[in-house]
Amino acid sequence: MYDELEPVLRDYVDRLLAHAETALWPERREALASFWRGIAQCEADDHAALAAALGIELPEDADAAEIIFRLVLTAYIERLGASEVTNPDQAVLYGLSLEDAHAELAESWFAAHPEHLAALS
Repeated sequence: MYDELEPVLRDYVDRLLAHAETALWPERREALASFWRGIAQCEADDHAALAAALGIELPEDADAAEIIFRLVLTAYIERLGASEVTNPDQAVLYGLSLEDAHAELAESWFAAHPEHLAALS
């Protein structure tokens, strides 16, 4: 996924990964939430242009900002290389990934730790 991103989005992933070197999962989740808030504030035309540059055909009712965020998130998780989910913040992020294997890890973790299902809210 990372190699398919536009250079600007790869730069965001790289910055998030640099932050991840010293951050725990709650801090990583907040950094990604901050990225989401920033993307969500951009104009719809900017989202559409970026989606087109990435070769993504968006259905009319699609939220381009969400799709771009999830692409960046998926690339971020891939680059981290963690193959095990160990806490609720990580599970929430993995559950948003476009990669089925990540989502399955999150699902399995929440199934084993139902007391943390509130983290999904």
